[in-house]
Amino acid sequence: MFKHLKLIIACLVIGVIFTPALCVSAATTATVTITATGVVVGAPGGFTLTYISDYEVGIDWTPAAGSTNTLIRAATGRYPTSITDGWLVYFGAGSTTIDTGVSLDETATGIYYRAWAEKAGAYSPFWAEDFIEGGGMTFIAFAAIALGLTIGGFAIKRVSLVVGSAFGWLVLGGYSYSKITAPFESSIYFYLFLMCIAMVLAVAMEAVLVKRSMQDVLNEEQEIKRENKLQPDIVDESAIDRMRRKHGLPLSEARRNNIESRRARKAGF
Repeated sequence: MFKHLKLIIACLVIGVIFTPALCVSAATTATVTITATGVVVGAPGGFTLTYISDYEVGIDWTPAAGSTNTLIRAATGRYPTSITDGWLVYFGAGSTTIDTGVSLDETATGIYYRAWAEKAGAYSPFWAEDFIEGGGMTFIAFAAIALGLTIGGFAIKRVSLVVGSAFGWLVLGGYSYSKITAPFESSIYFYLFLMCIAMVLAVAMEAVLVKRSMQDVLNEEQEIKRENKLQPDIVDESAIDRMRRKHGLPLSEARRNNIESRRARKAGF
């Protein structure tokens, strides 16, 4: 019995010694602050863009109910992905603004806008968006048509296509001229206009050469036919001539072959 009593006393002594180190005093306190942020406001409504000029885009919207400000950001070729992406267009309590930081005449892709509502530093999880195309797309379309006609005219030596390409470059030059802004040396359309004029002159010269070449073809054919009528025993070169023209071979070679054949027959070979 005394053995058990000694064991109980030993356990009590150990408990008294180690219990303060293992326990937390009731006087110890901790302050925890939990802040929950929900959907503050919705997205702005009626978000629309209006083309004013190549350097101005009008923006109108209806502020979201309960919002303090509206944030509008823009990016080229894509929509801004967040409230810090792209460039800042507007931040304030209004419902309309004009973006004067654009250059649509030099932008091949569109400019994309997004608008968020703001209240007490929190932004709406939803947004309004719209985009406007750059004027550079018009230039690219005209250039593609003119270039296609030019390549086609050069490839198949067709005067109508060459003349059409010259007209296309002329129209493109007129479009570029209408977009030139002062000072000229700082406007890309001034240099595009000069390029178009150079292309018109080059294509016009090519049209003259193609027409002259076609006239040479007709003259060659007529001369060969006359020679064949005078000397029926000479091999008809017109079929060879047509074949050579079909495959892009020089016409003068067919003519030389005809002359050499006639000379050889006259010499008795």
